[in-house]
Amino acid sequence: MKLLAAALFLALATSALGATGADVEAAERARFEALTKQDLAKVESMHADDHVYSHSSGGCDTKKSYIDSIRAGALTYRQIDVKEMK
Repeated sequence: MKLLAAALFLALATSALGATGADVEAAERARFEALTKQDLAKVESMHADDHVYSHSSGGCDTKKSYIDSIRAGALTYRQIDVKEMK
């Protein structure tokens, strides 16, 4: 659910910039790779400073608290499997 919300947000944001579906998919796959490799510099560069991450549990994180959670090990992405992107 979290990935669906993030993918939808990214798709809407980039469609306004003229990005194609392939561009959106490439950006999402790059983000997934950065998350699973814990490349926090890359993750940070891929999110706007006013980014708000809404979790499927109902909780929300700012960009800073989201990245801090990953850095602290409270949130870990070991693997992200995508069956289909539209």
